[in-house]
Amino acid sequence: MASIRTSEDLRAYLCSMIKMAGNGTIDERKVNSIVKLSKQVHESVYSEARIMKLRAELQQSVDEFGKLKLHDE
Repeated sequence: MASIRTSEDLRAYLCSMIKMAGNGTIDERKVNSIVKLSKQVHESVYSEARIMKLRAELQQSVDEFGKLKLHDE
């Protein structure tokens, strides 16, 4: 798996896990974990939108949605 560097990367990874659950390629014991991951996708989108809004209000540069840096290299 490629490294997860942006919020977009994180959501793509979590969504791929959710698709596997929907296709039945993940065992039932893991489905509960996938449900928790889907909550993280939602929270990630919401948090990023709030950060972008705050940066805009403070007249700071705003990243493209999905490109929020999660860590410095």
